[in-house]
Amino acid sequence: MFGVLCTLGPAGCSFDPSGLTSRAGDGGGPGDAAAMTDGGRLPDGGALDDGGPRDGSPGPDAACEGDRYPWLSNLGRCDVPEAGPRLDLAGGTWRIDTATGMLRNPGGQLSALPGTALVTQLGGGMVRVTSTIGVNIAAGTRVDVVGAYPLIIVARGDIAVDGQLDAGAVGAQAGAGGRSAVDCATQAGRDGEDSVATASGGAGGGGASFQGQGGNGGAGQAAGGGARGVRPASFTPVPLRGGCPGGVGGAYDQAAPDAAAVGGAGGGGGGALQLSSGGSIVTAGGGWITVSGGGGRNGGVHNGGGGGGSGGSLLLEAATAIRTSGTLTANGGGGASGGGSSSSDGAAGADGSADGATSAGGGDCGLFCDGGPGGAGGAGGALDGSGGSGGNASGGGAGGGGGVGVIVLRSPSIPNLGLHSPASTRTGL
Repeated sequence: MFGVLCTLGPAGCSFDPSGLTSRAGDGGGPGDAAAMTDGGRLPDGGALDDGGPRDGSPGPDAACEGDRYPWLSNLGRCDVPEAGPRLDLAGGTWRIDTATGMLRNPGGQLSALPGTALVTQLGGGMVRVTSTIGVNIAAGTRVDVVGAYPLIIVARGDIAVDGQLDAGAVGAQAGAGGRSAVDCATQAGRDGEDSVATASGGAGGGGASFQGQGGNGGAGQAAGGGARGVRPASFTPVPLRGGCPGGVGGAYDQAAPDAAAVGGAGGGGGGALQLSSGGSIVTAGGGWITVSGGGGRNGGVHNGGGGGGSGGSLLLEAATAIRTSGTLTANGGGGASGGGSSSSDGAAGADGSADGATSAGGGDCGLFCDGGPGGAGGAGGALDGSGGSGGNASGGGAGGGGGVGVIVLRSPSIPNLGLHSPASTRTGL
């Protein structure tokens, strides 16, 4: 049985009764998804999973859509909307807004996501859900996920990401579902101290996630740096939660408050993203999925830099298999350098890498700048962010780097792994 195909091009959504389109494979070895042949068949003769009922699974008369997925995390059985048309995104840059439930195509046109609702997840907190027959993000296609809420995509059939799926933070802007300092409590980087004399401010600490801790913020000339965010003792992907922000840099000479003296903003926490498939989840070698944290922002002259944001949470779960020859990342953002003693405003930290395991660099305002360099964000096996440097002379302190987030894979079969930064946790359903 084939579901209705919704092919989304720049002109919008159209319905094609001829069935599912073919897609290129992930370039993996035997047993991996390979190129589809004409007629919607795999080269070994197997049928393309179209999201129809499987033996032993609930049929079309299931009381709730969620009955199809007895292993589904974070959602109650009747919280999953009825599956809408297949989501097939090809070419250009698309945007999903979790606050509104709208999809913007490369031409700027808006349409509602298929089968979408804003619901309360099992562990508490609101989450955007989109329920569909299947998902394909083609090679050369980028999908940015923004908004206040985490995103859960539930598909009856396969989810294929040959392009780029980005729920990471950009600078101080949190990724989709990235949390606030208030919500994060001790996981957020602490703010740097303001100076109460003609001296430089301290820097913000780096944010922590559920796996990596932040780095401490560097001290200013007469002001302490903010403490790093601290990871909790344990972690579960229920509920689905985003990363935490870095602390704000301290301001220069606040004995007489000066609105122009402002420390750098902390980097935003990475987003929270869950992909749940009744078939398989496949990422191609050139594709990537990210929930990395944002880099801290630089302040003005003499002001402290912001701490980097932590990586968020990425949960993939599939009834059949997860094949990730592509890249999955939840890296931390780099801390910003402090402002210099004369004319330098400092330099922002880099956002956590979306497609690799290289640590995000801390900001460095150069050889003749008195503000210290920022701490690097966590990545790969370096789970914690690095501490920021103290300011020299009257330069501001530098922000600490953000810690890594978490990547969790749940499936009966996880045969081949691409690059995961940090390393993923793998379990059965």
